[in-house]
Amino acid sequence: MKHCHTILLALLLHCCVAQAWCANNMEVRITVTINTSPTITQAVTIDSNGDGFLDQLQITFDQSVSIDDTFGASEGLSGIVLSNGYQISPADYSATNVMSLTVNLIPGSTPDTGVTPIVSFAPNAGTNIQSTATGLDMDNNGLISTDGAAPVLMSAES
Repeated sequence: MKHCHTILLALLLHCCVAQAWCANNMEVRITVTINTSPTITQAVTIDSNGDGFLDQLQITFDQSVSIDDTFGASEGLSGIVLSNGYQISPADYSATNVMSLTVNLIPGSTPDTGVTPIVSFAPNAGTNIQSTATGLDMDNNGLISTDGAAPVLMSAES
């Protein structure tokens, strides 16, 4: 005789609904699919031209996403919010079925290759980021970016 098992996922699901199923050695298989909203798992700062100023940010998601940048090239990716006054340069960042996205930053006025801005998602009418597989909207999570920009010697005296 097969044993009855239970699975706990927010509520208790019973493999054997009626005692007769177990008595007759019937097998019941339950497939549980948990769909999760995409999140940002990593953001890395980049100084692409080595001038000492951050000019790009590579954002990585935990699953494949589609990005709808409604306003296109008229503004930056408005749903991605950066701390410390950093702004994303205007461009059309729309993409389909991507795990990462590199956005251009508006360079600041002082060298900043060691700065790691907080990156978060604030859903609004201008940006929609959804799971390619499930269509679920991205979670509003925030994380501190990783310093991927090498230090640059800005001046030297002899």
